[in-house]
Amino acid sequence: FASRRVRGCFVEFRTCFGTARCENGAVETLQLTKHQALGNDFLIALLPDDEKTALDERRLDWPGLAKLVCDRRTDAGADGLILGVGPSSLMAEWSESAFEGSKSLSGSASVTMVLYNADGSRAEMSGNGSACLANALARTQEPWSHAFEQLQESSLRVEIKTDAGSRSVSWRNPVFDTEKDGQISLDTHVDVHMPRVAPGPEIGGALNDLITERFGTADRGTGDVGNPHLVIAAGSPVNADETANLGALYESHFADGINVEFIWPITEENSPTISCTGVGMSVWERGAGLTQACGTGAVVAATRAREWGLVKSDFFTDVAMPGGSVTVAHHVPSGALQLLLWVEHVADISWPLRGPWLDG
Repeated sequence: FASRRVRGCFVEFRTCFGTARCENGAVETLQLTKHQALGNDFLIALLPDDEKTALDERRLDWPGLAKLVCDRRTDAGADGLILGVGPSSLMAEWSESAFEGSKSLSGSASVTMVLYNADGSRAEMSGNGSACLANALARTQEPWSHAFEQLQESSLRVEIKTDAGSRSVSWRNPVFDTEKDGQISLDTHVDVHMPRVAPGPEIGGALNDLITERFGTADRGTGDVGNPHLVIAAGSPVNADETANLGALYESHFADGINVEFIWPITEENSPTISCTGVGMSVWERGAGLTQACGTGAVVAATRAREWGLVKSDFFTDVAMPGGSVTVAHHVPSGALQLLLWVEHVADISWPLRGPWLDG
């Protein structure tokens, strides 16, 4: 356990991280938690720096381990394995206003994300994965003295360092509940703060012809928010089989791979919210295949949909995927974006560290 105490108006949180050790001090069990956002699920290990270093020195085969534990037929199964390296404790400041007895809480923590896809490849970052990692870290925080349900206002944030730069995840009015086993339940709406969508890789002539063969003159384009995406305005829903077949085919035209999203307009009466029109989306993810949802894909798709005139909203765009709907908030004129979604804990897993993936 690691804990810190700050005197005065601060709340102390105790943190339990991700391994168990045998008598000689070597790590023998990896403690994993499974989380999902819209059906996009991840296995997460929170590892202090010294434990990550110790496992690396023992030549742990992280890509091989990711392929094994993410296999849905033989193990826990997930779209990816996330290592949360060097997590800090969530130090939160409680304050009570003299006006109308309002109570508020603000605090922050930080962690480095190392993300392996289900096929063992490294990914730069993931929007839904960032939300799941933040949820995993928050669930280790045990509130010391105050009841969160009494809050009128709160601002809790996790800074996540990724291969594509830092991302921030914040909670909207979080509620922590202590379960019978002492674990902290935190299943709530989160906001993942994203950068402006940058240009993605070029669509080559051969691929452009393939897209035209199936979708005619439909809009198509790429974008990058730390990982690359190809978005195609399909006009009408694309089913799972075709998403998988075309997604794999289109991705093969990019040397470094790409995520592929097919989008179509949603009419106002079928929109997930009454505030805006949105788009439907199916997705083929690089390194994971057909998935229920993709957070970064939703951000790029919403941006391109606005540019192509598929949605009318000036601020919010809903993106409906097989796993559920998210809202993308567009901040004009800065171009910054927020991904608003629900995330929840699924399971706790103790995974023995033995076999060919360790001490290579």
